Amino acid sequence: MIALCYSASRYAVKRLLLLLLPAMLLIAAGCTSDPAASASAASDSIASDSIASDSIASDSIASDSVDLPPSRAGDVQPATNYEQALSDLLSQVVTAGGNVRYDLLRGERNDQFRRVLKAVEDFDASRLSSQSAKMAFWINAYNVQMLANVLEAWPVRDVSAHDKLFFNQPLRTAGAALSLDQIENVILRRQSGPERAEQFQVGRLDPRLHAAVNCAARSCPRLRQKAYTPERMGAMLDAAMRDFTGHREHFRRAEDGGDFVFNSILKWYGADFDRPDGTPAGDYLLSFMPEARPGYDALRGVLEGRSAAELQKRENTSFAYDWTLNATPSAMPERASS
Repeated sequence: MIALCYSASRYAVKRLLLLLLPAMLLIAAGCTSDPAASASAASDSIASDSIASDSIASDSIASDSVDLPPSRAGDVQPATNYEQALSDLLSQVVTAGGNVRYDLLRGERNDQFRRVLKAVEDFDASRLSSQSAKMAFWINAYNVQMLANVLEAWPVRDVSAHDKLFFNQPLRTAGAALSLDQIENVILRRQSGPERAEQFQVGRLDPRLHAAVNCAARSCPRLRQKAYTPERMGAMLDAAMRDFTGHREHFRRAEDGGDFVFNSILKWYGADFDRPDGTPAGDYLLSFMPEARPGYDALRGVLEGRSAAELQKRENTSFAYDWTLNATPSAMPERASS
């Protein structure tokens, strides 16, 4: 979810090299070229036994001069109704607790998954007009592409070990070259970015997105067993927020009665929960938190009336995130790829 950051100086050097590269290539080739020789080979499709290469994505994430990546779905027909197909798939491979049967995605459900992925890759997002339709597609697209990342890099145990590859590499999504970082931050959070991403931006920032996008880590709000749909978007996002704020993994007090420990999402994206109407982040989170959950009164005492900045600076409050893969125990690989 959090992409690897680079210093401004390093980025400037890389931009300069990118600008000089065409001229350097022309000089080296004697101003002649062989298009067939320079064409890059298509990547392997995400098949049941595929293992990702260790290639690293381009650092020029902010540039619009990015070629459309090849399909990772392979030679399959896209699912006709991707939302229904995705719901059918998720109901088979995601447990009630949000853990994923990656063994099924790599095995008997692989063809079904690739058809969903193909539909996401080829989807015409220009026809999405409403906020709910845009939110539904781009959250689903993020979650599908993250599953594809895990399958492509298998075996995976620690998502953070693949952060640059998972979050920064351009992926074919809705006919465009978009990274997961761009889907989350430019499209869904409406931050500035390349035009190819900004053209798909939602109409307004909805902080509930943070309970819906899933980065395949244990501390990420759980992956749902159904696809998000425009018709049920509001209810599904509310349910995701209730689940997020009601889970001890994300909001808890240390067992010794000391520090409060919150999910690092509040540290990374806390300001998103401070609402334009003046509602502070703490009150917004409490509006979803089930009162029957363990420790509610103590958590309310910490959250109530406090902005994200105040929560982040509060003494006896820390933030934590477990990047372990959200696999079921039976599907967790014994070791990660080297």
